[in-house]
Amino acid sequence: MYHPYEINHPLFKTALALICRDCFAAGEILSHVTSDLDKVSETLQTGLLKLIVAIGTVIGSLIVMFYYSIPFTCIFLVFMVITMVITKIVAQKNLESASKRQETIGTLTGIAEEFYNGRNVIKAYNHEAQSLAQVAACAEENRAANQRTDFLTFCVNPLIRLITRLAYVVIAVLAGRAMLSGSMTVGVVQAFFQYINQTAEPLTEASYMINSLQSALASAERTFALLDEEEEVPDNPSPAVLEHAAGRIAFEHVSFGYDPDHLLMRDISFSAQPGQKIAVVGSTGAGKTTLINLLMRFYEVNGGKITVDGVASAEMSRSELRRNFGMVLQDTWLFGGTVAENIACGKPEATREEIIAAAKAAKADYFIRTMPQGYDTILSNEAGNLSAGQRQLLTIARVFLCNPPILILDEATSSVDTRTEAEIGKAMKKLMDGRTSFVIAHRLSTIRDADKILFMEHGNIIEQGDHKTLLAKKGAYAALYYSQFE
Repeated sequence: MYHPYEINHPLFKTALALICRDCFAAGEILSHVTSDLDKVSETLQTGLLKLIVAIGTVIGSLIVMFYYSIPFTCIFLVFMVITMVITKIVAQKNLESASKRQETIGTLTGIAEEFYNGRNVIKAYNHEAQSLAQVAACAEENRAANQRTDFLTFCVNPLIRLITRLAYVVIAVLAGRAMLSGSMTVGVVQAFFQYINQTAEPLTEASYMINSLQSALASAERTFALLDEEEEVPDNPSPAVLEHAAGRIAFEHVSFGYDPDHLLMRDISFSAQPGQKIAVVGSTGAGKTTLINLLMRFYEVNGGKITVDGVASAEMSRSELRRNFGMVLQDTWLFGGTVAENIACGKPEATREEIIAAAKAAKADYFIRTMPQGYDTILSNEAGNLSAGQRQLLTIARVFLCNPPILILDEATSSVDTRTEAEIGKAMKKLMDGRTSFVIAHRLSTIRDADKILFMEHGNIIEQGDHKTLLAKKGAYAALYYSQFE
């Protein structure tokens, strides 16, 4: 049994998979796993129990009421049916309104998250007024949905009480005539009205809870819609184990497409031997990063296979596969914590000496020591007090610390100056010595020493070979290379 907020909960696994596939905005996912789950949890913990108690009380009281007077009980049942019909109508409207409310919460959360992350760009382009207007419009839409939902939720109580009071009046008039005629005693009438009182309030409570359940049902529908989305292919139940890869990588007739009916890559084949440097080049959108994502098993191939030391990556667990890789992306990511904790992200058990050695190797030690608390300086998850280059140096230090057998560098030095890039290049060359490395680069001057260069275009490898071989071909790579050095 999973706790609703446990990280191994299927909802979180599905959410993470959908974020990776860009199926949902991060803010919308956030509303699913916070607001929607809160609504469901609150109802299951309190409302459902109250509903069960109310229904039990009503049924018990009706049995006794039938014992005292079948005709009067039937009259009361008529009014009960009226309340049930009204409850059903209002509940249906409430379900629609609650669904709209949760959708507006998701939209508002998504926009707030998006605008917060892009606040500097918004300011740079003087887009504050338009952004505020968009947030205000979403907030107003959410307010209107909340107002309608709250009205439908709370209007049931007085409405049901009014109908039960009408039932009191009708039954009181008929009971008075029965007492005058002598067919009922005062004691029986008094006892009957006691049970009406005992039934009326639980009936009102049940109607209110049924109506309140609609918010939980709307949230549950959104939650299950998320859970019904396609998940990651589960890991092999008996995965192959690869303790420390030598670094032999092979793509064997690999095909891939985000939509299986529209493949982006067809029949991709190449190999990398241990210790080789493989450069992946091509224009923007050529498929370079997608190739790396397939290697890391962020996406599943549609055909063919990828092997590491002769073992198909699909036969290994994702954690086992990724343990052999170190990755530095163009888009840096730092979490809330100290500088040392961020560097030790991939190796939490690392000592302070190991962390400092990794930072020195990445040329990050100097600027870290200039910070207020050095390696113990707390960073926000945005690391706004660091430059883009400094953030990238910290991510490079992570790789130095992990010391993986296979490296992936996606424009790893794109945000550093020329001198720092040269220094990092020397450290990287030392780090890549004896390790298989995949380097995505736009500046072809940085990958001339690569053992193999893969030139990609429209998702396919159209040329492969070393620098001299590709220049001799005078093909697409040569044209791109000479265009950079004209």
